[in-house]
Amino acid sequence: MRMVKLPKLFAAPEYLLVKEGDSDETRKKKKKKIKALKAKHTILLGEPVRNNRKNNWLKFNDGKKKKKKSQRYRREKRSIFASPDSVEGKVGVTNSGHTMTNYIPQDKHHGLRKDPNSNIF
Repeated sequence: MRMVKLPKLFAAPEYLLVKEGDSDETRKKKKKKIKALKAKHTILLGEPVRNNRKNNWLKFNDGKKKKKKSQRYRREKRSIFASPDSVEGKVGVTNSGHTMTNYIPQDKHHGLRKDPNSNIF
């Protein structure tokens, strides 16, 4: 694409300037044409700025590399439709075939004292 340096201010061509002898229709047509040319001019003025911002973003975006998750956080995903480990296991139920964890009920903290005669824990 050929780069053309545009003036900052828009100047309408001579033939589009409104003259005293013009009828209302020709005045409206000329004003419409001037308005269209002004719009085109402003779009062309902003184009280098837009292209510059776009290119900067593309350069920045290309430089990023996706990081792999470390081994610590990686988890082996297993399908819920995989066959269960045991005979009693059910398909589609996660952790099937495993028993629930048994928890020991928590008592009061009386057992923390090493020496029953001392008041220090």
